[in-house]
Amino acid sequence: MDLKACLEHLPEPAKRNVLMWCPYSSVIALGKTCTAWREFIHIPNQNLPIKRIMVKFGENCSRLQVGSSFASGKNQNSNLLSVQYQLVGGGCAVIYENSLSRGQKKLESEDYQDLFKEDLKILRKLLGNSILEYFEVDCETFQCSMQRRNLKNQFESFLKTITDIWDQAEKILSHTVPNVLERISFLPMDVAGISSGGNRLGLSVLSELPQWKNAKFINLTNFLAKSSMGLILHFESVLVHWLFFEPKHLIIAMEEFV
Repeated sequence: MDLKACLEHLPEPAKRNVLMWCPYSSVIALGKTCTAWREFIHIPNQNLPIKRIMVKFGENCSRLQVGSSFASGKNQNSNLLSVQYQLVGGGCAVIYENSLSRGQKKLESEDYQDLFKEDLKILRKLLGNSILEYFEVDCETFQCSMQRRNLKNQFESFLKTITDIWDQAEKILSHTVPNVLERISFLPMDVAGISSGGNRLGLSVLSELPQWKNAKFINLTNFLAKSSMGLILHFESVLVHWLFFEPKHLIIAMEEFV
């Protein structure tokens, strides 16, 4: 049975219902798992309801999380898929899970990093006209200096094009001690209700706001910092927020990365 032919002519509500019940492991890792779904997502104007993407670099593994949102009657439901690509012997393992199921697929003689990048390419095509609300790059912290250096290089290569798109990224990196910066997020929202009037807020701007003064610990939308705001190197975890994020910018960055 040609699944693409069956789905292509379905009414839009029916298509979304099919997507809702499809395990997202069939959508990610498409290069090795499900040819029919790979063909289906290439249908013109197909708009999958992807809302958030997280990329995480770790020791001998990479993790990709994709969140979707779909309407069911009057309710808006969400689903989060987590796919981890990790080194296993001479090949790799792909571990995936969502709210309904968990599975693992072992692929012999495959490089987990190559497979991860291939799936990023496919994910880029999945974006379509989706309104992406959340994009995050996370880097694990390790004790080994070689691991930290390798991860830092990998992290910064990804952020290189982000710097070209969002000029604040360069300022952020220049004000952090190597390997202290753990996370950068791009969120289309005001930070703690603080509006910049349409301008991007950098760390230097945030550090001067009166809301930060005389606080031992501050946690605003996962923005965790120590009270000495004059020394950015004291940040334990840094999440940087921009107010207006366009998916096309992420697509450009992903094209450079992969």
